[in-house]
Amino acid sequence: MGLIDRTGKVVLAPEFEDRAAFVKDKKYGFVDRSGKVAVAPVYSHARPYEKGPAFVLDKGRSMYVDERFDVVWSRS
Repeated sequence: MGLIDRTGKVVLAPEFEDRAAFVKDKKYGFVDRSGKVAVAPVYSHARPYEKGPAFVLDKGRSMYVDERFDVVWSRS
């Protein structure tokens, strides 16, 4: 995670592990280790990867996505 102020200035530079979730315009996406966007912010909620698939919500649908962002489990 990192920290920016209200103007968008980086106060604390982010340090990423494998893949990290981020929020933009109230939508969640993921970045890779280099900080490059791997998945655009499209999810209504996301949790970071921790020893396995990441939990995401998309249009009320609960899912887990793997490191390639393929859905490995879902429930409507």
